[in-house]
Amino acid sequence: MKQFTSRQKQIINIISNVHTPITGKELSQALNVSMRTIQSEISSINKSKKIINSSHKGYFLTQELYNINNEIVQSQSDDEHIILNNILITETSFQIDEFADSLYMSRTTLENKLKKCNHFLKPYHLKIEKNKNHIYVSGKESDKRRCIKDFIINETIPAFISIQNLEHYFSDIDFSRIEKIILSTIQKHGYTIDEPYRTNVVINTVIALHRMRTNHYVENNSSYVKNETESYLIAQEICQIYGNHWSIHPMKDDITYIGSLLIGQMKPISSQIETNTFKNVISSQFINKINNILNSAFQSYSLHIDSSQYLYGFSLHIDSMIKRIKTTYPVNNDLLDNIKKNCPFIYDVAVKIAHKLEKQFQIQIPDTEIGYICIHIGFLIESSIDNNTKVNVALYGTEYHQILTNIKNRIESEYKNFMNLTIIEKTQFDILSQKKWDLIITTQPLEIIGQQVIMISPFYTLEDQTCINLAIKNCVAISERKKQTDLFSNYFHKDLWFKNTKFSTKEEVIQFLGNKLIHNGVVQSDFIHSVLERERLSSTCFYGNFAIPHALEMNAKKTMVCVMTSESCIQWNDKAIHLVLMITIQENDRKKFMELYNGIVKVLKNQKNISPLISANTFDEFMQSLKNAVYEF
Repeated sequence: MKQFTSRQKQIINIISNVHTPITGKELSQALNVSMRTIQSEISSINKSKKIINSSHKGYFLTQELYNINNEIVQSQSDDEHIILNNILITETSFQIDEFADSLYMSRTTLENKLKKCNHFLKPYHLKIEKNKNHIYVSGKESDKRRCIKDFIINETIPAFISIQNLEHYFSDIDFSRIEKIILSTIQKHGYTIDEPYRTNVVINTVIALHRMRTNHYVENNSSYVKNETESYLIAQEICQIYGNHWSIHPMKDDITYIGSLLIGQMKPISSQIETNTFKNVISSQFINKINNILNSAFQSYSLHIDSSQYLYGFSLHIDSMIKRIKTTYPVNNDLLDNIKKNCPFIYDVAVKIAHKLEKQFQIQIPDTEIGYICIHIGFLIESSIDNNTKVNVALYGTEYHQILTNIKNRIESEYKNFMNLTIIEKTQFDILSQKKWDLIITTQPLEIIGQQVIMISPFYTLEDQTCINLAIKNCVAISERKKQTDLFSNYFHKDLWFKNTKFSTKEEVIQFLGNKLIHNGVVQSDFIHSVLERERLSSTCFYGNFAIPHALEMNAKKTMVCVMTSESCIQWNDKAIHLVLMITIQENDRKKFMELYNGIVKVLKNQKNISPLISANTFDEFMQSLKNAVYEF
């Protein structure tokens, strides 16, 4: 299995996120290292198998890598991983000198590595300790199980988190059998688990059963799972079935532990909800609270959404989420990164909802759970937003035997959401020159200077359909680019553009830009606090390259974008970035937030578009580079 360092994985990920070759200079700026370091790292990456190719245009991934699995990109590379894998998962007391020899390192080197391992263990209240020349992990069993789970998940690409990918950690475990035991027992009791949570439950339960098989049991479990609850009875039955084949001796604390893993993951089988078997799952009072939170959040963005049809299902989800959070066993979300990058506006609405839920129920919602809120509200938001990027199309020709009407019906059945189509017969030819059309489709030979014209057959063949498809796509792209350019021209200003020479942290940049906005009369004095609160909920950093901080409230005096570029780097959580765009939204412009936010992310998702912005020495150069970038995506 090929293993990579953290920096090498960053290089692979950056190259994989751009659609055109990226230069060594652009990579060096993104990672804040020298060109020589980039060249050396790429040479090392390609040692056993050529993953990165190069041309005069820059670096790009081999075609083979687009279908790559987690074995290549995501495996950990450092000694700390190997040490933790041995000492944490196998839970063996190692003689320190023998352990050092097995790792081909000196005792001193091993002891230094153990200190680094303790940084990883600290949040779980665990520690590697030494007793009579032996090393072991000290701490509560429940904390060890939580740590093992996070350690394994962190080693696996989110998109590939599956039972099969975990088998090499527990070679003596029959994962498929345990999964069947868990799911069939849950179903027997009238519940089911949605697919996104299924792997999470199986992984946590497998770890618990494996630990019991190696005589590691939970003591003094503080879970609020009671003996008579369904989750306790299900956990008890799972342990009993498993214990019929493998030697485990779970006590009450271990059963309540597994029961707590099930809380918030299970839901009643839908047919039983309909027959009122579970009519008291959630109260009408709880549903009303969720409804008020949804309506308030949607109104904040001027979204007019009727969520009544989905309210009960969403309330069930939030009820389960609260239980998951209270048991401190949050789920993983394979789609989180995809949603944040490709649906930034929907994600921001979900963050707003999460903030209101936190206040209402006194909880703290992690990123992964916000991702699931996105999935629930995303379709509602998409269906409520009018696509106003429509092109004006004229269909010109003869209406003999309803030729134009038939073609119009065929075209509108496919492209109605993207175009306004008007039939113009030969007798109305003057209309073609009186109005500026984005596209003219004709069944007659036609040439009009300054107009895009395509001629099709009267029969609307497959070739005609392909031709129209390409033309409409091109028109929509031109229209969107013009709208984006106009948007940027309106909301960027030279007095709110800064080239950084001294700030190196997220907090410093937010304070500086926030104070400039306050000084220029753009926002109120509480703006900075609101921006920091929004960052606490979820980072506004995208692609590890740029950040778009903004306040939770849309109550600015003006809608503006305040910019800072940095040729060194700004530490934004665990990312080193070079570009920050702070957005302020005036209440009447709330609908503009989606266009501005999505537009910036779409334009800057390509690393190649960021480098010219960072290098710009004046505001005019910056804006020209930004407008050029609009025509690159």
